[in-house]
Amino acid sequence: MNKRRCNYYCVLVITGLLLLIVYSEIQGQNQINIWYFPDNLGLDFNYNPPKLLRDGQISSNYGDGEASSVIADENGNLLFYTDGNTVWNKTHKAMPNGTGLFGWKTTTQTLATPIPGSNNKYLIFTASAQGDTAIPEERGFFYSIVDMREDEGRGDVTQKNIPLCNTTTEKIAATLHANGKDIWVVMHEWESSAFRSYLITNAGVQDEPVISKTGKIHQSNSTGNSEAIGQMKISPDGRKLGLVLYTEGGFIELFNFDHATGKINLLQSISMLDNPEISRGSTYGLEFSPDGKFLYTSYSGYILQFNTHASNMLESKTVLISDPTDAPQQLQLGPDGKIYIALSNSKQIGIIYNPNLPGEDCNYVSTAIKIDDISTPSHIGGGLPNFISSYFFNPALFIDDPDFYVDMPNVFTPNNDDINPTFKPFNMNLSLFINKATLKIFNRWGSTIYFTNDIDKGWDGNNHPEGVYYWVMEVESNNGIHKRQKGWVQLIR
Repeated sequence: MNKRRCNYYCVLVITGLLLLIVYSEIQGQNQINIWYFPDNLGLDFNYNPPKLLRDGQISSNYGDGEASSVIADENGNLLFYTDGNTVWNKTHKAMPNGTGLFGWKTTTQTLATPIPGSNNKYLIFTASAQGDTAIPEERGFFYSIVDMREDEGRGDVTQKNIPLCNTTTEKIAATLHANGKDIWVVMHEWESSAFRSYLITNAGVQDEPVISKTGKIHQSNSTGNSEAIGQMKISPDGRKLGLVLYTEGGFIELFNFDHATGKINLLQSISMLDNPEISRGSTYGLEFSPDGKFLYTSYSGYILQFNTHASNMLESKTVLISDPTDAPQQLQLGPDGKIYIALSNSKQIGIIYNPNLPGEDCNYVSTAIKIDDISTPSHIGGGLPNFISSYFFNPALFIDDPDFYVDMPNVFTPNNDDINPTFKPFNMNLSLFINKATLKIFNRWGSTIYFTNDIDKGWDGNNHPEGVYYWVMEVESNNGIHKRQKGWVQLIR
């Protein structure tokens, strides 16, 4: 085999390995494979189809269980889980100091995350219930620290109820920062339109959040504090944020999320009072399709699908229903790319099998997982676990678009001779108006080594050694549509 052909095949092999490594890194490996949620139930996605678990400790009193979050290790083995009030270890025992967190099982969402760069320390974020109705000292948004080196590797809550904000709704969401390492945790203030995006680095939770005042004020009204209730999610690619308000008629909002800065901007609002086709109810559950194109919500006995690319999302609505008496509650994307739905009037769990497909082709089945011997007479809890949404990101879903291409060099030479010193586009053909664009560079081990939102600046090599590197460019139009292109480049000095 001649040298040129050898180099060609080497580049192909390295590029393939980079694709696999980057995919594995973004997916979070198997950290989302174990679920525990109310009514002492769970799912184990180390099996296909997932295995139903019955040894969980998150109880429910006639369907009032909601909050849960779970952490597994990179091999899919359980580390701990929580309902926002108690933390249970892998043996299903409460951790030392693991009770009395300032969340509650009836809070819509709680969240457990790793600390970037640490294999042992984790954070649990909690929100007080229903518009700060807790006693004063327990009101607001808090976090606690779990150290898995303690209690012979079973973990201990070493710091508890560290305050971040003294007013909160029940909404918590998270995604990876654009650098692929740090984490954004987002909450929404009560009696305010303000989001707070907290950045988590290897140093822990940063003190000053990024505050975005956009969208509706979440506040008390004639129905009480119900606007505090309802899920909030970030799309798997970290580019959109959606939330619902459990208010009269139901209310849905879609936002742009900038995962480089943490800033949030409103795209669309939907009042279900403007929807005459189905009976009036309230929105509660919410989830994005794996490709981020569709948004699903539970709406008083119905599942609704919306196209996030539509100029009028309400007009794009599809009503998905098997039995309106099922009372669908929380929705959660699974590691298998399906969306799971808690049905609080039914001894079963619903599944949307093909959530990337429009309309009824998404294949919603309300009887997908039956739980015939559940102890609660006629309900299961409405909650499912909350995770960092980026763990569900699949780069293969963001294919190259024929209407968008970027000509990038295959080789650049940052050797101070002013010839090809920078890796950047030399020709772009865009069928859209650019709102922003990013360039990310990975090394052969799948680590992000460079990121910029100034693609004209490009990459000068940053003193990295000669070799083949993998790049991803993402462009966002002014109407929120995303385009993506990827490739490889050889650095020669």
